[in-house]
Amino acid sequence: MPKRTHTRCPRSPQGFTLVELMIVVVIVGLLAGLVTPTVSRTIKENSTRGLNRQIVQAFQEARAYAMGRGEVVFVAVQRGGGDPGAVQFFRSQNRSLTCADGVVVAPGPGEALIEIDMNATGLEHAILGADPAAEGTLARPLCISPEGRVLNSDGATLSSDGACPGYNFRFWMANPEQPLDAGVSDCPSMGAGEDELFELSVQRQLSSFYMIHIPFNGQARVIQ
Repeated sequence: MPKRTHTRCPRSPQGFTLVELMIVVVIVGLLAGLVTPTVSRTIKENSTRGLNRQIVQAFQEARAYAMGRGEVVFVAVQRGGGDPGAVQFFRSQNRSLTCADGVVVAPGPGEALIEIDMNATGLEHAILGADPAAEGTLARPLCISPEGRVLNSDGATLSSDGACPGYNFRFWMANPEQPLDAGVSDCPSMGAGEDELFELSVQRQLSSFYMIHIPFNGQARVIQ
């Protein structure tokens, strides 16, 4: 008598249950909530660093221009008044060979050698201050001499108002929506300990604070 053969029907694959799908959706949502702010903050930080590099590069180019052409280049760091500010590099109206003899006339639209408008960056940053405060304005711009030195518009050396002894000229940028704590824009005290330096670093990061130092030799650099 022939044996009976039994064939086993393959099971149809089962999908996720509704509960499982809901759990997956919740987990994905939580992960997205954690990752999105971090990614957004990283993008903004990278963009801000790019802006800082652009400003430093502009100073280098203006310095090379002054030395190559043998004439002064003025620099105005516009800040305050509720406007994010701008950094303008422009020639003396009389193409002067010395800072003291230069004639300062604010450049019209498109007349600046280089202009970095904070409004056009798309970043939540503004130029909030400078030191010495009376220098670097349109009325009293910085002057890059044909020797590559950064002086005031009278041709004299610059000096910090006191917050950063030994500094020539500096200005700082931050998110204007984040109030700066007292002392954040100052330089660390001589002999500052690790705790003080760490606290200052944290405060500056929270407010997206960056400082551009323009030394006497014109070699601009970024400090945070």
